[in-house]
Amino acid sequence: MLRKFESFCDGAITAFFVLWAVSVFGHILARIDLHLHMTMLIKGIILVTRLDQWQQQFSLCHKTRKHDQVKVLAQLINDPPHELWGPELSIEQSQGLGCWLDGCARMYQYHLEQAELEAAYSYLCLAQGRLEQVISRAEVDQNIRLCCCRRLEQVMVLIVEFCKKQHGKAWRAELSNQIESHIKFLTLYPLNEAPIPILKPSRGANKSA
Repeated sequence: MLRKFESFCDGAITAFFVLWAVSVFGHILARIDLHLHMTMLIKGIILVTRLDQWQQQFSLCHKTRKHDQVKVLAQLINDPPHELWGPELSIEQSQGLGCWLDGCARMYQYHLEQAELEAAYSYLCLAQGRLEQVISRAEVDQNIRLCCCRRLEQVMVLIVEFCKKQHGKAWRAELSNQIESHIKFLTLYPLNEAPIPILKPSRGANKSA
């Protein structure tokens, strides 16, 4: 009888410690999961805020249109949020990309008016390079790539017109190289079929809901 009681006690103690260990381990896992969730949430908020702030600064520059805003605009163009280039399509991404290209066009026009040809041309090349980079990335949403492809054609028109207006063998060679390189690029990335865009709801809509 005593042995049965001792055996029962041993079994009860073992079961208690097993349940206790499972409870503690489960609590630890829950805390780890909560920590990871909060970390991801915080990072997401930081990224969202970065894009929002960037667009707000861009909008302010667009409204003021002062000469002292040129440096600020140049900084915004040279340090945009990485979400602008995909890979996911969203309303904010689409609007941000439009702002960035508009900024490049404004900087191009500004330096052109100042007769700073090299600086003006550099912004056309910057837009060209960024757009080509997005188009060449297979992981980027197809709608973003197609949008960039259409914008690239517009930029190429400006590049060709700009080079034609310049004098000298160097600019004629640049024009020839640009046309040849663009044809090769389109051969490598022939984006012709346009899927139906499916934009994610804006964050503002989510917040209001």
